[in-house]
Amino acid sequence: MSSRASRLIVWGLLGITLLVCAWLAWRDRSVQDDGLQLTARSPTSASKATHAARADAPEASVPPDLFPPHPWNAPAKATVSALPPVRPASHPPTVAAPLFEVAAVWRYDAQPPIVVLAQQGHSWVMCAACDAPGRVRPGDTFAGGYRLDRIDAHSLVYTLKAISRTTTLALPTPDMHDVPAR
Repeated sequence: MSSRASRLIVWGLLGITLLVCAWLAWRDRSVQDDGLQLTARSPTSASKATHAARADAPEASVPPDLFPPHPWNAPAKATVSALPPVRPASHPPTVAAPLFEVAAVWRYDAQPPIVVLAQQGHSWVMCAACDAPGRVRPGDTFAGGYRLDRIDAHSLVYTLKAISRTTTLALPTPDMHDVPAR
């Protein structure tokens, strides 16, 4: 095929395309009825009803504003939720007290014992009357929210301050070989 023949084919196709577009535009303008475009096919009963409803409506020619402008300030009327209000729980959440381990107990004569509590690598020295650095005495707070209430010969009492839960730790009793001979 020569280049001249291919040019004639391309220009011929371009001319035919322009003629078809012009004919469609002319047909589109001449086949309108009250602002509605009719198709060459026969419409179904559903589309006839739709066209009749659109033709009766005066605002059918004006498209709806899908994005109307909104003011930036808050609306004057508060919206009311259809959901019921959330009520707080009737009981406080149950928080399991961390298990403190009695790491050591020192007893000296008739004085209250000195107790070392341990939990996850941390330790606290609990005593009623001692001079140990970093000691926790009754009434002091330790471990971020526990208060030491009492130390006696048989138990240690502490309270989780957030929910006022009191816990009593039993202290180990001394064995016979730990008691000094008199």
